[in-house]
Amino acid sequence: MHAKIVAGVVMLFSILICFLLPIKLNVFFKKRGDKGQYYLDLLTCFAGGVFLAVYLIFMAPAVRDLILENLMIPNNISYPLPDVLIGVGFFLMLILNRVVVSFKSSTSICINNGQKLTSDSVIVDDSELDNIITIFDPNNPFPLARRSSITDVAHQDSAIRSVLMMLALSLDSVFEGLTTGLKTTTMEVWAIFIGNMVHETIIAFCLGLQLVKIYKNRKLPVIISAVAYSLMNPVGLAIATVCYESQGSGPTLDLISGFIQGVTSGCFIYVTFCEILEGQITHQMAYGKIFSMLAGFIIL
Repeated sequence: MHAKIVAGVVMLFSILICFLLPIKLNVFFKKRGDKGQYYLDLLTCFAGGVFLAVYLIFMAPAVRDLILENLMIPNNISYPLPDVLIGVGFFLMLILNRVVVSFKSSTSICINNGQKLTSDSVIVDDSELDNIITIFDPNNPFPLARRSSITDVAHQDSAIRSVLMMLALSLDSVFEGLTTGLKTTTMEVWAIFIGNMVHETIIAFCLGLQLVKIYKNRKLPVIISAVAYSLMNPVGLAIATVCYESQGSGPTLDLISGFIQGVTSGCFIYVTFCEILEGQITHQMAYGKIFSMLAGFIIL
């Protein structure tokens, strides 16, 4: 019990520190202009490699083992249920993202004689156009009076995307804590703790890096996310410990864990390619980015 408490506390603060580290790194690299941005892209690709490894090496095999041992083998089922669950998780994230985009696009902005531009803002009536000063900036061709609305919706979109991503990754962190909490000896607790510490801290860093990209200069949402995420592993550890002390581990608990982790694994695929590596993988992708991804994969 004492080993589990110490492991939970150490994990909490380690994850919190690694999650917040990208805030400082972002400021450091931003001061270096285009070169700094390139290094940030390399870190992003490194994060993509980390997440790919988490799915392929940690999550997917664990899901298959849990469902095979607790459902498929006892009931002589040959259907590839674990892989179906992973697919469900991916399409769930895809659908949720599409719902968000549909909600965003339900409003529009009118510029230049009342012409509608399907952008993330509100409708401007023809009568209002005469009173709006339009700034002809090729990078931001929206009326000054409406820019705040556009920015607000963009921030709302970023918040929803980060919540979806946090939810998927937090579920994984909870189950990592569950794994530690269900161990029965001090040696087992510390063995699984070391394994979790290695990849959970790297995941926390990569997630912090992605949220810093999403929220740009807004630190408060990143800090709140860091605190929430750092609590997930200790929460899972505490839940598993209480369950084990009261009734012990069993096939039902393992099966439920397998189903939820299967869906979460599919979410990991979405987060890896549609959030973290979005815009990084191209036909002319720099070798530096490729090797950064490979480095993240190999380290995990």
